[in-house]
Amino acid sequence: KDYEVTPGTYSITETVPAGWDKTGDTCQGVVVAAGQTVTCTLTNTKRAHLIVSKVTNPANDSTAFSITASGTGSVTGPATQNVTAAVSVNYEVTPGTYSITETVPAGWDKTGDTCQNVVLAAGQTGTCTLTNTKRGHLIVTKVTNPASDPTTFSVTANGTGTITGLAARSVSSTAAADYEVTPGTYSVAEAVPSGWDKTADTCQSVVVPAGQTVNCTITNQRQPKLTVTKIVINNNGGTKQVSDFPLFVNGSPVTSGVQVILPPGAYTVTETSSVGYALSFTATCPNGAITLNYGDVVTCTLTNNDIYLFSGFFSPVDNLPALNLANAGQAIPIKWTITTPTGVVVSDPASFVSLESYQIACMSNDPQGSPIEEYAAGNSGLQYVGNGSWQFVWKTPKSYAGTCRMMLLNLNDGTQHTAKFKFK
Repeated sequence: KDYEVTPGTYSITETVPAGWDKTGDTCQGVVVAAGQTVTCTLTNTKRAHLIVSKVTNPANDSTAFSITASGTGSVTGPATQNVTAAVSVNYEVTPGTYSITETVPAGWDKTGDTCQNVVLAAGQTGTCTLTNTKRGHLIVTKVTNPASDPTTFSVTANGTGTITGLAARSVSSTAAADYEVTPGTYSVAEAVPSGWDKTADTCQSVVVPAGQTVNCTITNQRQPKLTVTKIVINNNGGTKQVSDFPLFVNGSPVTSGVQVILPPGAYTVTETSSVGYALSFTATCPNGAITLNYGDVVTCTLTNNDIYLFSGFFSPVDNLPALNLANAGQAIPIKWTITTPTGVVVSDPASFVSLESYQIACMSNDPQGSPIEEYAAGNSGLQYVGNGSWQFVWKTPKSYAGTCRMMLLNLNDGTQHTAKFKFK
């Protein structure tokens, strides 16, 4: 600009446009003599721009990241701003070298950064990128049989990425394990407690992408628990104890009342029996047979009740399977001897309960009617003849002619003794 002036001292003021800085000025207090031409200079430097872009994995995540610019020059406006995958930050700066620091939010990792020591010349627009990868989650769920069992299982995760926090954790049917991990492929190992089997596992080679939550399940089934219990009843002169009846499961010895853990399957409960004792099983193990499934807790009880030692019937009655021939209306002497399991003769009339009979098919022995009482305890006719021997005279009616009947002798130890008759 050529100013024509009268001799004097002059200064130049400048309105600096936005985006520029005045970086030199020799136009202040300039003395201009008469007829003299004096030259002065105003120097301006255009500001540069550093554009910071955000890349996220997964792409286009809306999370805002706080960044701060610093360097050898000056930054126009706030140095700390927010950047997102959708909105970049444009820093206006004087020429210089700049770097960007970032506050990485929880659950994220900075996996790329071209925003360090960026050199910007006057008027230049530079770009740089901060890349962040969101961590994923691997949720390990426990399924148990029986359901909702409170047992705690120890699990350990490992894989191609990084695990936040402890890799070894505990999981139960009510509390899953949530692993925060960097993207990668992971597997979960489990320490299976004693008495359990791992029967399903979807937690091997699980791919966890960035920002995703992946679920897997480990299924454990509790092995069956069986308690075999022995009860001995001595109310008919017996003296045996529990220890006199060794117990076995599939041939292996077990102790009465002590729980054992077994694999699922079919089992047979047996004992070493003793003469003079009747054996019965609870409904959980009919005749000693039992099938155990995962999660079962079963008690099988064997009861040994002392019974009389029965001699069998004496002449003139033949014991089964013989068929006794008789005339209807005939009086038949029924004779027997009973002793306790220890051989003591039984002379108490209370040992006898009743004598019954019912009609049967002569060839098949199939019942043809309900039992009828021939004699009840307390009635006359029962005789004790000494040394444990008893006799009762069965007075058969003539109406039995042409039929076959099964005679039942019922004793108070719960036993029943039978003989077969055919009446003419």
